[in-house]
Amino acid sequence: MRTFRAAPAALALLLQACGEPAEARRPDLFLVVVDTLRADALLDPEGRYDTPHLDRLASEGLVFTQAFAHVPITLPAHTALFSSRAPVETTVWGNNEDVAADLPLLAEWLRQYGYGTRAVVSIGTLNLGRREGLKRGFDQYDTDF
Repeated sequence: MRTFRAAPAALALLLQACGEPAEARRPDLFLVVVDTLRADALLDPEGRYDTPHLDRLASEGLVFTQAFAHVPITLPAHTALFSSRAPVETTVWGNNEDVAADLPLLAEWLRQYGYGTRAVVSIGTLNLGRREGLKRGFDQYDTDF
């Protein structure tokens, strides 16, 4: 069993399938993204951290043991992740930049294919207020944490 430790400024984006009968339903997708967390902090062989919910998700799902960011800045890294494009293509290099309205995003693609999408965001950099940013495509974008 894998044990995870969450960083204080955690971002959990949960993408949830809904609306189809169980026999025709595509798999549910839950994407948990944690901002500013070092890889060596994820595994806890000594069992110092009690994270039963993350442990259960890890045991029942797919865990990527190696992941890399294009850039060590929150908004550009998340824009790259959710657009599948490097910052040189997204042109988002800093936290105060706009995400281009014509940049295709994961939540939009999932919605196109019948998924319901919801984000639960607990980091201010992604709570963009006046700008659409990465909110585009989500049925719900919950920033009231």
